[in-house]
Parts: sequence; structure tokens; C-alpha cells
Amino acid sequence: MIDGDTIKWKTTRVRLMGFDTPELSGRCHLERRLAQDAKGRLRSLLEGATDIELVSRAEQDRYGRLLAWLVIDGRDVGRVLISESLARPYDGGQRKVWC
Repeated sequence: MIDGDTIKWKTTRVRLMGFDTPELSGRCHLERRLAQDAKGRLRSLLEGATDIELVSRAEQDRYGRLLAWLVIDGRDVGRVLISESLARPYDGGQRKVWC
């Protein structure tokens, strides 16, 4: 796992779609703390999973990451993180500031 919305799947970096989490190197202390919380929550979801499904769009973003949705035990990870205020909905447009 790289951060709250990017994982490494085998040897491929994957940008998870449908949500945005704060950046680990964020602009303020609040953003960096929320980023650690989002990454930790994603880690706990992955560690406790019995069924992991990666649904790829078979395209890459501008950073060369594969774009995909992540479903863990039948739950979309983005929706889980959004419902816990660790992420925001995101469709690829301008990202909002977390500070």
C-alpha cells in the first residue's frame, strides 16, 4: 500500500477510483494526520479481508498508475473511507484542499 487511495498490486501501482484521500506530504498537519488515518484504515481493511477484488478500467492515469476500483468482502473501499470521513468523492477533476 502506498497511501489511502493508491496501492501496489503485485508489481503494479494502482490508483483507486471514485475517491480521494489526503496526501501524506500534505500542506498542513491536519492533512498529513488524516492521510495517515486513511492509509491505516485501508491497511486494516486489506489485512482483515477474506475476499479482495480489483476491478480495472484497463487504463492509466497521468502518473502511469492503473485505474481500478477495490472491493473488499463485497464493500467498495472508496465508499467505506468516504463514510468514515477519511476520503471524499472524486471523479478525476480538481482536487479540494484538506487544510
